[in-house]
Amino acid sequence: IMIERRIKPDPNYYTAQRYILTVVSLVLVLMASIAHFIIYLTVARQEPLIIIWSFAFVIIFILWIVIYPLIRLWINNLEYIIFDDRITIHKGILTKTEQNIPHRSVTDFILKRGPFDRMLGIGTISIQTAGQSAPASTYEGNLAGILNYASLHQDLKERMRSIHSQDEFTKQTESVESTDNQVLSQILEEIKDLHNDLKD
Repeated sequence: IMIERRIKPDPNYYTAQRYILTVVSLVLVLMASIAHFIIYLTVARQEPLIIIWSFAFVIIFILWIVIYPLIRLWINNLEYIIFDDRITIHKGILTKTEQNIPHRSVTDFILKRGPFDRMLGIGTISIQTAGQSAPASTYEGNLAGILNYASLHQDLKERMRSIHSQDEFTKQTESVESTDNQVLSQILEEIKDLHNDLKD
């Protein structure tokens, strides 16, 4: 089976994750500041302020010291391979997973680009398969952090349309052949019946 394209997420995908974590951290600081202001005006004690800021900084610490390195490892292990009959996604940190999605089962390729994706020039192509609805929040697979997302998206959609057209043509051909065989069988049976009648 020929490998047509082997793709790794673009380095800007790391940058997008840093931006997301930065926004989350700033939101935590803002919420802690608002809570600090409210408590400062309404409560004489300082203990609640210490608890609020300790909680905020612990969460931020976990985000950057634990979560971010895990995200980097996850992205480092991501790889997408486009075969002529399927799409293979390699992923995982401790447990490596190989996910195979046949082209014939794909019903649509959804291009998604968040604010940071648009800023950094990358995109995610989500793969929708039979049995899923269009607005599904989860997809069979995701090709995330793609730099040349537009050309890949177009190529995949053209491949999907081509394969489905071939399948439809094959079904129609098989249907016609089946109908022809049935007609020939009926004619043969009638000839046999007529032959038996003549013999009698």
